Amino acid sequence: MASRKKKPKQPPAPRVVLAADPGSSAGLALYVDGKFWGSKAVNGTSHIALYDTIMLLLDGCHLVRDLCVIEDGFGKGIGAKTLDRRRGLIMGAAQAAGFQNFTFVSPSTWHSAMLVSRESAAMKSEAMLWCKERLGFSPTTHDEAEACCIGFWACERYGK
Repeated sequence: MASRKKKPKQPPAPRVVLAADPGSSAGLALYVDGKFWGSKAVNGTSHIALYDTIMLLLDGCHLVRDLCVIEDGFGKGIGAKTLDRRRGLIMGAAQAAGFQNFTFVSPSTWHSAMLVSRESAAMKSEAMLWCKERLGFSPTTHDEAEACCIGFWACERYGK
């Protein structure tokens, strides 16, 4: 009798998701069990500032730090090396804070799932409005707003 093939086990849904939008004023957002936990705008060129802010967001959360999602892609007027360096700083700070799993998402992927606009300035405004309507607060920067959207997208994408 032929043996049955077992279905591969799905990894468990991430419980703690850190989302980041790299920029000189980087946006960070934390979701725990699919719920918004907090967000901050931080100096995206400083490893220490990024680490301190991640630890501040994690305050009171004693769960395993499952997943860090970082926006990938190119910015207008910003060189690829600059954005790569900022993504690297975020990865290093998140890893120092206990995150071991990382993934990148292109702006077009999460934009198409979350926002209606397709023009850059309109998308930034729409992300700010999304935070106000869905999360009940006004982010200080569009990078913080976009990190909140990326985190929500990641919870929807990887939480099922």
